Amino acid sequence: MLNWLKIQNYMKAAFQSIKKSSLSSFLVVLGLAISLLASSLILSYGYQHLTFEEDLANSESIFRATLDLPEVDLGGDGIALTPAGVKDFLKGQLDSSTQVTQFISTKNFFPIMYKGLKREEFNPVAVDESFFEVFDFETLDISEKFSNENGIIISKTLASKVFSGDPVGQVISFNGTEPLEIVGVFDDLPQKTHLNFNAILPLKAVESVSPRLLSGMRGGNFYTYIRSNKKLNDFTTVEDNLSDVLTDSMRVKVDASLMPIEEIHLTQNYLGEMKPAADVKVLYLILTLGGALAVIGGVNFYNLFSARLAMRNTEFGVRIIQGASKIDIFIQAQVEYLILLFTSLMLALSLLELTFERYLSEIIDIAISNSLVMSVMLYLFVALVIALSLLLFVHVLRLNTVKSVIGGSKNVAGNKLGSKKILVAIQTALSIVVLYLGVNVTNQVSELSQVERGFDDSDVWISPQVIDSSFEERFAQFEARASQLDGVKTVTYGEQFPSMSFNDATSELTISNIKDVELSLIPVVGVYYDYLEALDTELLAGRTFSREFESDFSEFSDDREHFGIVVTKTFVEQVGWTDYNSALGSEIRWDDKVAKVVGIIDDVRFTDLQQESSPIFFALGHKAQQRWNIAVEFSDTSNAVQLNEVSQIFDSQFGHQASQFDLLSNLVRDKNSSLFAQLTILLNFAAIVITLCLLGVFALAKFGTDQRQRELVIRKVLGASQFRLQLMLQWQFLMPAIISSIVAATALILTQEIWSDSLNISMSVSGYSLVMSVVIVLLLSSLTVAFVGYRSIATDIVTPLQSD
Repeated sequence: MLNWLKIQNYMKAAFQSIKKSSLSSFLVVLGLAISLLASSLILSYGYQHLTFEEDLANSESIFRATLDLPEVDLGGDGIALTPAGVKDFLKGQLDSSTQVTQFISTKNFFPIMYKGLKREEFNPVAVDESFFEVFDFETLDISEKFSNENGIIISKTLASKVFSGDPVGQVISFNGTEPLEIVGVFDDLPQKTHLNFNAILPLKAVESVSPRLLSGMRGGNFYTYIRSNKKLNDFTTVEDNLSDVLTDSMRVKVDASLMPIEEIHLTQNYLGEMKPAADVKVLYLILTLGGALAVIGGVNFYNLFSARLAMRNTEFGVRIIQGASKIDIFIQAQVEYLILLFTSLMLALSLLELTFERYLSEIIDIAISNSLVMSVMLYLFVALVIALSLLLFVHVLRLNTVKSVIGGSKNVAGNKLGSKKILVAIQTALSIVVLYLGVNVTNQVSELSQVERGFDDSDVWISPQVIDSSFEERFAQFEARASQLDGVKTVTYGEQFPSMSFNDATSELTISNIKDVELSLIPVVGVYYDYLEALDTELLAGRTFSREFESDFSEFSDDREHFGIVVTKTFVEQVGWTDYNSALGSEIRWDDKVAKVVGIIDDVRFTDLQQESSPIFFALGHKAQQRWNIAVEFSDTSNAVQLNEVSQIFDSQFGHQASQFDLLSNLVRDKNSSLFAQLTILLNFAAIVITLCLLGVFALAKFGTDQRQRELVIRKVLGASQFRLQLMLQWQFLMPAIISSIVAATALILTQEIWSDSLNISMSVSGYSLVMSVVIVLLLSSLTVAFVGYRSIATDIVTPLQSD
C-alpha cells in the first residue's frame, strides 16, 4: 500500500535524480515550457479567429447580401456593400417571416460634432426600422425618440471616452446641422465580430440630409442583412433573381449571394468590409503548427525522460527482485515525471506573464486574453499528463527484470534506438520544411514591404477625413498658413490616398478614337494640384495637373468641352492604345462628362499589396462623396514640433480637436496588417519548431551515448582518438537525419504548388535556399550531437567501468 513515507522517499529520490542530471532536467523543463507556451498561444489565436461571430446573438440565422463582378478585376473576392434598392427587392422575394435590414456607415459621409468640435471617436451607422429585429441588443431600451430622426444611441466605451457623466440627454450635431439627442447606451459589440460601429442613429436622419443615398439599384453604400431560419440552399432562386436585376441596372455582370455571417471572417476577402478578414489558409497552417508543437514537445519530453529511466534499469530490476512491484516502480518514476511536468507548466505560465503584454501581443492581430491562453495551456497540460502517464506505464510494464539486472539499459524493451531514431528523423524533416518555408515567408514579408507601389510614402502625412460643405475655402486658408511653416514642401488633398478604399468608380467609359472599347467600374480619384508630386509618382508621358492649364479642373460652369485627366499605365494597356503618344489627347466619356488624357503615370497600388495594379485615373477637383484627406509633405524628416503646428492649424480651420496626422507609410502598413501579423506569427513559431526538434536530437544523442558509455571508454583506453569517437557518434545519429533531409527536400519539390496556394506566396523551390536549409539543420544537429558526445567522451575512464 502507498503511504506518506513512501511518497516522501519517492520525492527525495526524484529530487536527487533531477540534481544528478541537472542539464538533462533543465532541457526537459525548458523544452516542454516553450512547447506549452507556443502551442497555447497559437491554438488560442486560432480559436479566436475560428469562433468569430459566436458572441453575436442569433448569428447562425443571419445572412449578408454580397456582390461579385466576375468580369471586373476588383482586387478582392467581391463587394460587401449593395445598392439601397436591394432591401426592397429582397423583401418582395422573401416570405414575411424573414426580416431584412440595411444600414450605412456614416462616418465617411457626415461628421459628428459636439460642443462645436468634430469628434473622430464616433463611428456611427444609420439603420432602418428592421435593424433591431435582425440584430439583438438585449440591454438596450429603445425609446420613441429613436424611432424618428432625432435620437442616437452610443456604446459604453464611446460614452466614457467623450462624456464625463451620463450621456443620455446630451445633444450632438449630425452633419453640422441636424441635432441628435443621445437616448440610450448599449453594450460594446463583441470583439469577435465583423461588425464595427459604436453609435446607432435612424436612417431617417440620413434621408433628411441626403435622400439620394436611399434609393436606386446602382452604386453601393449599404450593408444588407436578412434573418431567417432557412438554410443557405433555400435562397438560390432569390440570389439568381437579384443577380439579374443588378446586372440590368449596373450594366455589368453581377453575381449576388447571401452569405452566412459566420463565414465572413474566414472564407472571403470582400471590398468594403468593416474589419479585415483573416487568411484562412495561413490560419490553418498556423493551427497545424500549433498542434505539431504540442506533439513535438510531448515526444521530446518522453524521449529525454525515458533516456533517464533507461540508465536506472538495473536499479529498478534489483528493487523488483527485492520485493517491489511494478506499480511501485511506476509511482516512483511518476513522481519524478510529475515534478518535471509541473515545473515546466510553472515556467510556461511565468514566461506568458512576462512576455505576453510586452512582446507577444504586438505581433498578434486579434485580442487574446491571458486567461484564454492559460485555459488552453491547462487543457494541453492535462492531455500531456494523461498521454505521457500511459506511455510511462507501458514502459514499466515492459520492464524485464532479468535483462534489467544483467544488461542495465541495454537490450531492454523500450530502450532500443530504432523508434527514437524514427521520431528524430521525422522532426529533422519537419525542421527542414519549416526552415525553408520560413525563408519563403521572410522573403514574402520583405517583398511586401518593398513592393513597387508606384509612389513614395516617406514623410507624407495624412490628415483625418474632412467632410465640410465649405472645404475648398477652408483648405485655401489651411494651405496658405501651413505652407509658411518651416520644412513644409507640399500641401494638397485628395478624395483618397493609398491604403484607402475608392470613393467612386465610373459606371461606363467609352474611348472616342478607339471603336468597340467600353470599360466599367474604373476607379476615379479626385485630387488637387501637387497630389501626384507629393506621392512622387513617375510620369511616363505628357504632364501632370498644372495651374497653367485652367481647363484641367473637372468642376466648371463655362462652355468648355472637356477637362484633363491623368491615367495609369495599366489603364492605357487595358484600353489597347499601342503607345503613350496615341493615348495623350484622347477623349474619354462617362455619363455626362468628357475628359481628355493629359498625362500617363506608372501604376499605383492603392489597396492590397498582393494584388496586381488595376487601372485608375485621376481627375483634378473631382467630387464623388464630398469627403477629403489633406496631405502635407515635408522636405526633410519631420519632427514632433512641425507636426504639432500643422495639426493645430488643421484643428482651427476644420473644427477638429487634437487631430493626429498619420504617416502614409503607416497607413499602407496597417492596411495589410492582418497578413503581416499572420506571416510574422508563422515565422516566429517556425523558429520554435526548429528549437524543439533540436531538443529531440539532443534526447536521442543523450540516450545513445549513455547506452554506449562503457564502449566509448574502452575504445578510448585502447587508443581511439576523440575525433574518431566523435565520427562514430555522428554517423550513428546523423544518418537518419540525412535520410530525412533527402525525403524533406523531395517532398518540398513535389508539393511546391500546394504550399504556394496555401500561403498565397509565389513559391518556386530554389536550389540554393533548399540546400542551405538542409545544411543549416544538419549542422545544428551535428553540433548538438558533438556537444553531447564531447561530454561523454571527456568523462574519466574509471567511473563508467566502476558503475558498470
